[in-house]
Amino acid sequence: MPALYFLGTRLLASAPVPTTPSGAAPHSEAYFCATCGSIWARVVISDSPFTCHTVPCHLHQRTGVADWSTIPGSFLRGPDPRTSAVSSMFWASCLDRLPPEVLSYELSLLLLES
Repeated sequence: MPALYFLGTRLLASAPVPTTPSGAAPHSEAYFCATCGSIWARVVISDSPFTCHTVPCHLHQRTGVADWSTIPGSFLRGPDPRTSAVSSMFWASCLDRLPPEVLSYELSLLLLES
C-alpha cells in the first residue's frame, strides 16, 4: 500500500509505506495551518485513520510557542534541524523514508528560509 503525498490538491509523490520495528499501523496525516485554516498538505494511506498536525503553511510564519520549532510548509515535524543538534538522528531517519519529489520540495523550502 502506497503513501500518497499531496500539496493542496496536487499529488506530489507516491511511495511505499515504511514498516516500523514495532509493527504499529501507520496513520494518514493532514497538515493544518492555524493562521488561514487550510489543510495545505496530506499524506494519505488507504484504510488508515488521519492524524491532524498544526503546522503553518508556506505562506504563514510561526505564530505561537508550538510553532517555534517548525518550518512553515514542511512535511517534517519536530525540532528544526538548523537549531537542534539533538534531533539529527530523528531527521536523518525521516529523510531516508521520503520519496525524491518530497525531498526536493523540502530542499526548496530550506533554501527559501535561508
